[in-house]
Amino acid sequence: MSVKIDILIPAVNNSYFTCALIKSIKNTTKIPFNIIYIDNGSEASEFNNVLISLQDINHLIIRNHQNLGFVKAINQGLKLSTAEYICFQNNDTLVFENCFERLIKHLDNLPNVGIISPIASEGGGKQGIEILKSRWSWLDKEISRIDLCRSSHADINNFLYQRFQNQATEVNTSLAFFSVVMSRRTFERIGYLDERYGLGLYEDDDYCQRIVSAGLKLYIALDVYVWHLASTTFKSIYSDNKIMNLMIENQKIFEDKWINA
Repeated sequence: MSVKIDILIPAVNNSYFTCALIKSIKNTTKIPFNIIYIDNGSEASEFNNVLISLQDINHLIIRNHQNLGFVKAINQGLKLSTAEYICFQNNDTLVFENCFERLIKHLDNLPNVGIISPIASEGGGKQGIEILKSRWSWLDKEISRIDLCRSSHADINNFLYQRFQNQATEVNTSLAFFSVVMSRRTFERIGYLDERYGLGLYEDDDYCQRIVSAGLKLYIALDVYVWHLASTTFKSIYSDNKIMNLMIENQKIFEDKWINA
């Protein structure tokens, strides 16, 4: 059976998270998948840990001997991707039952969809469940039926599926690329990530803007939930000052491209 989805996972060290993610993908994904692991200069022991976790599943490996950053790593993975669907997946995430199956179903059924993302756990960035609750009162009302603090992440995923099966909502803001899926058709239309964003930050905003400019839409799947510990790689490598400088530099690149042009 041909691979249905290529799951691109870039990482630098933090193999504990990467191996846990791979295990969660293996245990909860029923469709044929291929993991494309892009190692951005991990220590040998960390790299070997990931190799062991990949042994009994379909995978491809790219090993860079230095950290090229998220953007270049994803583009390297895209060059190897051949599947009908493509996922960008941060290594500091965990997926649950039928995550990719549900996301693909949305892509097959939604009008003019460009890219889709799941709901993230609390603290998981702009798609984090607490942020979405504060933004959408109707979602807050529904989610109040489950105790988020006492429920397991798998239980939250199941609750969202039971309550919002096959439902997704369009968003006008950009999506954070901790976990996003698009069709090959969309990728062939939009292309690679813009490598001017270097190590990362604002590359997801840029890609989403390109999708919207092409007449396609951004969606969040209401029936899919992913655990996400935001910015694990960035915080483990870069100082707060470095991250702030990167943000300022890349914000200027984004604004010069889309606002000041």
